[in-house]
Amino acid sequence: MSLPGPAPACADTPSPEPPRGEDELRTALASQQLEMVLGHTRLGTLMATAFAILLALSLRGDALQTWIIDVWLAAKILVAAVRVGLRACEDLG
Repeated sequence: MSLPGPAPACADTPSPEPPRGEDELRTALASQQLEMVLGHTRLGTLMATAFAILLALSLRGDALQTWIIDVWLAAKILVAAVRVGLRACEDLG
């Protein structure tokens, strides 16, 4: 018993060419979306990093071993720096 609907495309059937300019449009759209996301998360990223530093200083040596806290904090700061750096590059470009 077959289901109604269009027949599946054959593997040897060539797909239609995308319209001219579609690649440029996709690139521009992706760039704009990245700019919007990074622009809206900058303040949150900085505030979360400040909170993480305070939390790490208060937990250091008490709740967990110092090296675990230091590795976590380094990863947190690295990710935040990359986010803020990407936004700065977008602002310059």
